[in-house]
This record gives sequence, structure tokens and C-alpha cells, in this order.
Amino acid sequence: MVFLRWSLPVFLFVVLSPAFAQQTSGGLNELRESLERQDARIRRMQVLLAEQNARQDGIEQSHPPLDLIESLYAELNQMQEKLQNLQPRIKGLEEQLEQQKEGILEARKEPLKLGMLALMAGNPDSAAEFSNLFWRKRPN
Repeated sequence: MVFLRWSLPVFLFVVLSPAFAQQTSGGLNELRESLERQDARIRRMQVLLAEQNARQDGIEQSHPPLDLIESLYAELNQMQEKLQNLQPRIKGLEEQLEQQKEGILEARKEPLKLGMLALMAGNPDSAAEFSNLFWRKRPN
């Protein structure tokens, strides 16, 4: 009986070990193939990630960053506000310049008018004096 107890497990071990070995080697081959497929997939994913990173870098270089656009927009708004504040001053200065120009023209017309009247009256000497005043008063 002791022999049967030990012989049955030994017999089963001897009979089943080659089948188990074949099954294990078949499983190992399947496992190897699966690992090769997964390795190929990982390599392909790495290639795709590298391509995606290259595209992303190209996109980032072609489009300026959002914070740069926002800062430029804020500076543009500030410049518009300053321009709106300066426009009334510019308009006032233009009006003042026009008034000064009109005043200068009126002041320069007076000696010319008097010289023309003197010439019409037959007094060329006084006309020459008024003409000289006209030519001397030229502002630069």
C-alpha cells in the first residue's frame, strides 16, 4: 500500500510532466508572441508620440502664446486711451495755431495795404517805406 501511495503520484508526475512541459512551452511561445506584439505596439506609440510632439512644437511656434497676445491687447487699449486723451489737446493746439496764423497774416497785411494806398495816392516814397516794413517783419 505504501508502494501504491508513492507510485501513483510518481506515475502521474512522469506522465503529466511532458504534457505539462509541452503546454508550458506552448504557453511560453504564446507569451513571447504577445510580448513581441506589445513591444511593436509600444515602439509604434513612441513614434507617434514623437511625431505628435514635433507637430505640437510647430503649432506653438506658429501661434504666439496666449499671454503675449493678452499683454499686446492690454498695451493697445492703453495706447488708445492715451490717444483719446491727446486728441482734444491736439485739436486745441490746431485751433490755436490757426488763430496765430490768421493774426500774423492780418498784422502783415496792414503795412501792405498802407503802402498800396500811398502808391495809389501818388506818394511812392511812403509806399516804399511801408513795403520795407512788410518785408522786414517776416517771421521765421
